[in-house]
Amino acid sequence: MKEIMNYIDSSLEGLPEDKYLYHFRKKIVNEITARANEITHTGIDDEKVINDIIKDQYPDLRKEFEDFRDDIFKKRTAKSRRRKAILGSVIYFTALILVFLLVSFITKGWNRSWIFLVNGVCLFIAYISIAAVMALSEKPGRIKPVSRALLAISIFNFALPVFLIAAFLLRISHPWLVFLIAALVMLAVDGIFVQKINNRFAIFFQLFYIIPAMVILYFLLGTLRVVPWHPGWLMIPAAFLIILVVIGIRIAIHNKQDNEFDEAEGDREWNAD
Repeated sequence: MKEIMNYIDSSLEGLPEDKYLYHFRKKIVNEITARANEITHTGIDDEKVINDIIKDQYPDLRKEFEDFRDDIFKKRTAKSRRRKAILGSVIYFTALILVFLLVSFITKGWNRSWIFLVNGVCLFIAYISIAAVMALSEKPGRIKPVSRALLAISIFNFALPVFLIAAFLLRISHPWLVFLIAALVMLAVDGIFVQKINNRFAIFFQLFYIIPAMVILYFLLGTLRVVPWHPGWLMIPAAFLIILVVIGIRIAIHNKQDNEFDEAEGDREWNAD
């Protein structure tokens, strides 16, 4: 073990003698001791052979130490973020409730002040949903369906406050149109998201969304009297035409790429000859 200890000391030479190095050295010594015992139990008792095997299994102790220290920093950062998130949530809801009560008592408008409280909760849920999507996107094994659902939830929680303000405070006609706009936004955002994460079925989702998007747009524009209900309904069969055009463009692009690839292969074969 003396040779192994010398190997550890030489590998970690020059590093600052702090608590991270102390814990790493202790960890490595325990691991190497256990590994040496395992090798000995297999019938190998030549110390030089054992030392060579262990050195092969720990070829770069300095790099392992850096990974060990970085892992500690990441865990501490994550723990600190969780604490800040919990504290921030408590402060946010405390302030939200206090402002709600203060405004309600001063204005005596309990019949409308509840909108402030509900909107505050909705915006918080939207923020949490977006933060969760960003956190999932940083992981190698991203939970893509969950991320897509969270994006839809965040958009709905942005739309609900707008609807409540339009319906109960501004008294705007047809406030429910906010949800139609939100549905259009959901389809657009999901289509962009599946493309962004390189989902192999992205084009199918995007094509599938064209028809419901056109139906929603038809009802939206018809209700606002931007287009007449008749012949505005032609927007819906027009969606099928758009799908065919998109498919045709995709096929043309694919064929062009295949031809360019075949030509490049032919040039390489010609040059090789």
